[in-house]
Amino acid sequence: MGNSPTRLRMPSRASGIVSLACAILFTGCAAHGPARNGEKIHRGLSYSKNGGSSQYVDLYVPASRKPCPVVVWYHGGSWKYGHPGFHLLLRDLTDHGFAVASVKYRLLGRTHRWPAQLEDSLAAVDWVYANGHRYGIDASRLGVSGESAGGHLAALVALRVGRPRIDAACVLYPPTDMVELGRRYAHFHRFSVVTQMFRGDIENRLEQARAASPLTYVSRNAPPFLIIHGDRDWLVPPDQSRHLHRALKKAGAESHLDIVKGKGHAFALDDGQLDEVAHFFRRRL
Repeated sequence: MGNSPTRLRMPSRASGIVSLACAILFTGCAAHGPARNGEKIHRGLSYSKNGGSSQYVDLYVPASRKPCPVVVWYHGGSWKYGHPGFHLLLRDLTDHGFAVASVKYRLLGRTHRWPAQLEDSLAAVDWVYANGHRYGIDASRLGVSGESAGGHLAALVALRVGRPRIDAACVLYPPTDMVELGRRYAHFHRFSVVTQMFRGDIENRLEQARAASPLTYVSRNAPPFLIIHGDRDWLVPPDQSRHLHRALKKAGAESHLDIVKGKGHAFALDDGQLDEVAHFFRRRL
């Protein structure tokens, strides 16, 4: 989002909400299926019982003679929807020698308020770091990644934990400034997911919104970032990624920004883009 963001042109509030939901949910393809090329899949590995229910990771481990690096993945879905197999864009990183740990976190709602989603995201990384060796993983080489709301969570984890625990982060079309995003959707009032997230209008929740913004935690200690965003993303504007990239560079951290022409929100990675992600992690994990 820029200083003068394009307003959403919708005939009614209801149609706008439906459009937002469809943009998120149409990408909810599952990634379940048999193991590939000798890899091992460990599903439902519990890492936490926060909120009275067990949270878990699904772990995909490639065939390897030695422990392999791991990328922890957070799914998208407006913090409210999805599961570990939801649009798992980095599933094929196992073909490049990386394990993938896809995280189930508590979904935003009346029962699980923000920051429960962040608490689970941090706990999942701690669990993988402490237990990965049991599954053929070298968790001393650990990256994080996610798309949309999951990209927001991955960026927060990377920036709050920092090096040496987190070696690299790849985030796809992430919200990075929750104040700006909240103002963009303020006209939806209680129907805005940002209003729901902070339980009030953004102008009355500025402190909470800044505390939930990856931009707030940028420092020189940030791990290297690869940020990917479509130039036609109307849901999470590409300036959200540009802001993070510029802040990281200004702080003296490593950051690479790929603005993909012609792509909107929640686009799948093609083979070339997956190779780019694998190359990025390979050089840093």
